[in-house]
Amino acid sequence: MTLLIKSQGMHGATESPRLSANLAHMKISRDTPDVLILDDTPWALSLSLAATVVLFAGAGLDAAWAGDFLESLGFWGCAALLLGMLAAFARRSQLVLDRRNDTLIHRVRDIRGFAETRYPLATLTGATVQTDRESDAESYRIILILHNHPPLPVTPTFSGGSDARTSAQAINTWLDRPLPAA
Repeated sequence: MTLLIKSQGMHGATESPRLSANLAHMKISRDTPDVLILDDTPWALSLSLAATVVLFAGAGLDAAWAGDFLESLGFWGCAALLLGMLAAFARRSQLVLDRRNDTLIHRVRDIRGFAETRYPLATLTGATVQTDRESDAESYRIILILHNHPPLPVTPTFSGGSDARTSAQAINTWLDRPLPAA
């Protein structure tokens, strides 16, 4: 059974799951016999989009002060579009596998809010990599295979590189480890 613990402002916004650059990287932040934690914090994407929003909003203010209101609306429209991209793609995802508490916790935080979903760890049967083939490039994301539940994407976006494979392998290796004696 899936249990939604917290949800503050997380809306089911429509978004494109594909990013052409290596922007969604799950990093192993803790790997012990009891706990495995993987984090995806898109700092570069978030900061670059935020800086560009500020740049366009400032250019809009400058144009408005100069009396060119049509130009200022154009700059503010671009800033609003970039702010929408920030809301859609700047998402922190965290996966916590905890043997002692028999929990799998999937956390997502973005500028719209926070959501945390918990499953019993025993429902996790493994991790695999989903591949998106668009144009000449391939991109990947981690998918958790859960018993009696639909597959769970750990991140909403695909990315290039080998991070998804490395993270899925780390999850599967961790699951195969025996529980240490108490």
